[in-house]
Amino acid sequence: MRKFLSNIIFLGLILTAVFFVFDKVITSGLRKSDMVIYEKVTKIFNGSINADLIINGNSKSYVQLSPKIIDSVLNLNSYNLGLDGNDFVIQKLQYDLYEQKNTVPEIIIQTVDFSTMRKAEGELYNYVRFAPYLDIKQVKNTTKLYDGFTFVDYNLPLFKYSGQPLEVVDGLLSAFDVHVAPSNLEKGYIQKNLTWDNSFEKFKELNKNGVKFALDKTTCVVFETYIKECKLKNIKLFLVYTPVYYEFIPYDLSRQVLFDYLNEVSKKYDVPFFDYSEDKLTFEKNYFFNSQHLNKEGSELFTTKLGQDIKASLTGK
Repeated sequence: MRKFLSNIIFLGLILTAVFFVFDKVITSGLRKSDMVIYEKVTKIFNGSINADLIINGNSKSYVQLSPKIIDSVLNLNSYNLGLDGNDFVIQKLQYDLYEQKNTVPEIIIQTVDFSTMRKAEGELYNYVRFAPYLDIKQVKNTTKLYDGFTFVDYNLPLFKYSGQPLEVVDGLLSAFDVHVAPSNLEKGYIQKNLTWDNSFEKFKELNKNGVKFALDKTTCVVFETYIKECKLKNIKLFLVYTPVYYEFIPYDLSRQVLFDYLNEVSKKYDVPFFDYSEDKLTFEKNYFFNSQHLNKEGSELFTTKLGQDIKASLTGK
């Protein structure tokens, strides 16, 4: 019996050592990965972005604001940090990590909407993007606020990559500088060359009386802390509500609450708030692929307009 227990303990130690080695290799590889889910965080920790202008937000930034167009209008070097599917607490985490490794930008474009100011429910979207960085206290503490990673993921090697076969393979290959799945991001921006997908029609059937969301108080505190930090660092911050397809507006029962809050924040901290919810683009279905997001053509038109409006605000012309 004693020998059996000794063998079990020995085998456990061997497996733990193997898990530890694989964890280290995969983690080191994913920290160099240029897969679309990792590319931004990889560049952040490499300190290779160093932008004059940062675009921050959720998918309203990620798929709708082209840095190349912003660059051409404002004659700056910009980068899109947009995180699809994530609320502001996670956006703030990523931006803080950016500042730790890169130069502080002169300007930030912060997109805002109903999903920015409410805590995301359920599993943290694409939480695996943070798996290689769970040893960083700020990442660990923030991701613990959400579902996704478990106690085992935080405390034992390799488990944080369970159920992620593509990431494991990419991590192993990237550890040896073999990159087989490079992203197609354009300075953090992804083009959505799509046509209307009819998801809004299904949304209307399921939500005939509209949808309502409450502002999350904790998220609002984090948001206003961010604004105050930008002011202290002399970062010119622009809050931007991007176009949504006009037929969605009557279904947004939280719209007034959100806009009252954003206008209050704009006045309180003296930061510009640009509202494009009634822009002429909102009436053109062919510029959208769903009610919330402009397609490539619409995004390019909107980015040009936004760039020009920011330029006018900065120059007073």
